Amino acid sequence: MKKILVIDDDRDIREQVVTVLQYEGFQTMSADNGRSGVKLAKKHLPDLIICDVTMPEVSGYRVLADIRSNPMTENVPFIFLTGMVSPEDMRRGMRLGADDYLTKPFNVEELLAAIQTRFERHEASQKQIETLRKNLSGMLPHELRTPLTSLLGFAQYLTTYAKDLAKDPVEIEEVGKALYDSAIRLNRLVENYLLHADLILMEQTPEKQEYWRQSSIPILTKAIVPMMARRTLERFGRENDLHLELCEATLYMVEEHLAKILDLLLDNACKFSEDGAPILLASRIEQRRWCLSITDFGRGMTDEQIALVGAYMQFDREVHEQQGAGLGLAIVQKLLDFYLGDLKIESIPNQNTIVTISLPVGEAQ
Repeated sequence: MKKILVIDDDRDIREQVVTVLQYEGFQTMSADNGRSGVKLAKKHLPDLIICDVTMPEVSGYRVLADIRSNPMTENVPFIFLTGMVSPEDMRRGMRLGADDYLTKPFNVEELLAAIQTRFERHEASQKQIETLRKNLSGMLPHELRTPLTSLLGFAQYLTTYAKDLAKDPVEIEEVGKALYDSAIRLNRLVENYLLHADLILMEQTPEKQEYWRQSSIPILTKAIVPMMARRTLERFGRENDLHLELCEATLYMVEEHLAKILDLLLDNACKFSEDGAPILLASRIEQRRWCLSITDFGRGMTDEQIALVGAYMQFDREVHEQQGAGLGLAIVQKLLDFYLGDLKIESIPNQNTIVTISLPVGEAQ
């Protein structure tokens, strides 16, 4: 039996909601103020919380912040009860982690529909997280171990031969670079893992997706894309391999998200092609969409491998070293979803791979 906590200082509303929930077969508990509500939540760990926004002493926002800051309750679905809600209030709630708003006055059908939706999305999210954990259990330990082993090995080397190295600045520089490269690799792995996990959770909250879209800014692609692309290729020492055939377009999105999409796609293009092989970026406008194709002339992928693209999946690992956790395309797809974008992969094994993304444009020139 699902447990639902109702927090509202209005006795009539609180008792009406509790009565409806009990009639529908839910186990309930209630509190007439925010402080008592937080205590009940931590003690009984409800499956869902319904909370009024405006209450004396401890507001609904403070209750939500306390709930999200506790590891035992941080993932509990949370529905706000409120009067007329302004966009600013909704954004504040979304930033704190609210799942939904129910505007007073509401009827029984609206209340039950909101609860059912929250439970369905929470269960779907938990299933996705479990799938993620299963994929991680086989892949992530190796991926973490590789850069960590390098870091530990070079650190031990410095400790053991510190006196000898003091006389050889060139050797110190080489070891320092190796340590730096391993640390960067580990940092990128952790950042991508956390981003992917966060995107999975955000998929279950359309309000949060809309918040990101509303936070977007206009981006002129012909100016910003080359800078972003060169930044990635410089990491591989392959700036001279970059070839650009770009048109102008205006996108509306968070700049860091576009940078992440390009970085991950170009990172794969560099890994799966040889130094000196060209990497082509070409863009065009089709039906009010900006289409960017990234072509590398490397080992390519089979149709079966393309069909299996997903988080933490890698191919031919026994033949080819693959740094990173195979997260690139999965993160790209989820970021594109936020902006109503698309992803297409075409490849001929041992010849080339063309990855094309498309995004809605504002004003194309």
